[in-house]
Amino acid sequence: MNRPDFLDCINATDEALTQAAAMVSMTYGEAGETFRNMLDSQQDNFLWALDGRITAACDAFARLQEGTSTGDALALREALRLTLAALEKALNGGHAVAPQDRIVLDGSDWMFAGICVRAHDALSTTGEA
Repeated sequence: MNRPDFLDCINATDEALTQAAAMVSMTYGEAGETFRNMLDSQQDNFLWALDGRITAACDAFARLQEGTSTGDALALREALRLTLAALEKALNGGHAVAPQDRIVLDGSDWMFAGICVRAHDALSTTGEA
C-alpha cells in the first residue's frame, strides 16, 4: 500500500471512530435524555447512522490490514477494540439501548449484542479481541 492510500485509510478510520464515539456519547447520561425522548423511528435512524460509522471504521481498518504489515495495523486494531469496548459498556450499562434491543439495518433485523459479536469476530480474524 502506498503512503497516500495508507494515510487515506488512517484518516477514514479516525474520522469514523471519532464520529461514532461522539454519537455514542449522546445516548447515555444526561445527554442521553434527549435521545431517549426521541421517537422510535428517530432512534432507529440515529443508531443506523452510528452503525454506518462503525462499519466505515471497520472497512477502512480492513483495507489497512490488507495493505500493511501486522505491525503497522496493531495501533489501529487496538483503537477499534477500545471503541467496541466503549460501545459494549454503554449497552451493558443500560444506557439508552440494551443488548437485546433490535434495529433494522438494510432490511435485516439486528440485536445490538449481535452487532458486537460481529465486531468481535472481525477483530478475531487477525488476533484476539
